[in-house]
Amino acid sequence: MDAARPSAPSGTTSPRRPRAKGRAKRAPSAPAAHHVLTPRDQEILGWIGRYGVVSTEQVARHWFPRKETTAGPWTTTAAYRRVRVLETMGLLQRDQLYLHGPHILRLTPKGARTVGPGARPARLVPATVGHALAVVDLTEELLPQFREATLVTEREIRSEQIRARRTHGRDGVVLRRVPDAMFRFASGKADAVELDYTPKTTKDIKRIAYTYDEHHPAIFKRVLWYAPRGRIVARVRATVADLGLDSFITVEEWPVQPCGGEGS
Repeated sequence: MDAARPSAPSGTTSPRRPRAKGRAKRAPSAPAAHHVLTPRDQEILGWIGRYGVVSTEQVARHWFPRKETTAGPWTTTAAYRRVRVLETMGLLQRDQLYLHGPHILRLTPKGARTVGPGARPARLVPATVGHALAVVDLTEELLPQFREATLVTEREIRSEQIRARRTHGRDGVVLRRVPDAMFRFASGKADAVELDYTPKTTKDIKRIAYTYDEHHPAIFKRVLWYAPRGRIVARVRATVADLGLDSFITVEEWPVQPCGGEGS
């Protein structure tokens, strides 16, 4: 039988065993990657801020077109990579409202500060996301037709309205109906864009048409009204004609791809 190992005297601690020679030390953690904000990143953030909410695919379509020799009109790989970088830097918020749905992008408070004065983060309202994304698609499609005009998004129109009230008070021009977007010409007048994402009643169609007519021709030269289906287009067109406003309001069909949520 082995002899008992002597115990340490009462009130003392046992001596610590020396570290074995050659034991590997834990490697220090790698430093976080350093990302640099490029001028193009600034432009992308400003573009997102103008609309409020966009999808990653829309960023790819606008900012990452493929070369003519490559198949496909745009590349989402580069867009997702850059979006992840901007998200890591705390400049973008990315959300997905439902399974297999689009990734929704919007500025964070830090991203808005990076863009500059006037920029602000958009609230994520699930009920209006589908309409908001459809408006982005529509206005981007219309841009080539308005090379001599400036696109003003709904968020920018509302900001102008707030500034007008602060500067001129009740004398400032207040739009009773803010369009989904408008294209402003050098004269100061504009073509308004109205997108029906969901069907409207005849009463609502008349109300909207009358409110636009209040600002014609002082502000709006014409209204471009788009609806998703033929029957809706026919009803809006007939209602506008009954009001005698068909020379001012043009109604066209524009297919809307459902993105979830309702809209205006």
